[in-house]
Amino acid sequence: MINNLSLKFSSLVKKNPNSKAIKYLNKSYTFNELDIKSNKISNWLISKKIKIDDVICIPSDKSFLNFSLLIACLKNGITYCCIDFSQPNSRILSIIKNIKPKYIITDKPYKKKLGKTKNSSLDQLEKNLFKFNKKINVEQNDIPSSTLAYLMFTSGSTGKPKGVAISHGQLIYFSNWSKIEFNISNKKTLSNLNPLYFDNSVFDIYGGLFNGGSIIPVDK
Repeated sequence: MINNLSLKFSSLVKKNPNSKAIKYLNKSYTFNELDIKSNKISNWLISKKIKIDDVICIPSDKSFLNFSLLIACLKNGITYCCIDFSQPNSRILSIIKNIKPKYIITDKPYKKKLGKTKNSSLDQLEKNLFKFNKKINVEQNDIPSSTLAYLMFTSGSTGKPKGVAISHGQLIYFSNWSKIEFNISNKKTLSNLNPLYFDNSVFDIYGGLFNGGSIIPVDK
């Protein structure tokens, strides 16, 4: 029984490894390529002693590397929180103080905003990946459906930003509903217009990508 997103993603790779997962203007990546890249990052996360139920912050960057990082978090049962590091420092530090992440991965220009939390940039992550195995080193069945997949924060327009926590089980239910409601398969392509820190992006990833569909990320 598929009870977590790691198992669900693995099932997609087995069914259609060569289907396009992410399409950019000049290059597309298959589910197999996304699987291999995220496995390497998964093993990098293990090397940093980041484990199931830990929280990390990741960028809202729409690069293939960052999507692979998001999938790697799900494979390890790590809770991710996408942050727009170009936003005011007060908002970023408020979120960091609230969730107390084990680690932060950011875009290089914004590292000074992070305080003393352990961190790396996406560039640093990419440079280290050649050392790591392309096969996953975690037991996927060990991730309960109640494990939190992500934390997402509101705009804070009525006060402080408020965090919403969503589990693997909730997203599997949502993903399965989306597949039926919108007839999504590996023959469908969806745009990803919304930033990854905004809740509408959830449909693009878990309604589209996690049903075997392709997504086309659109930047600002």
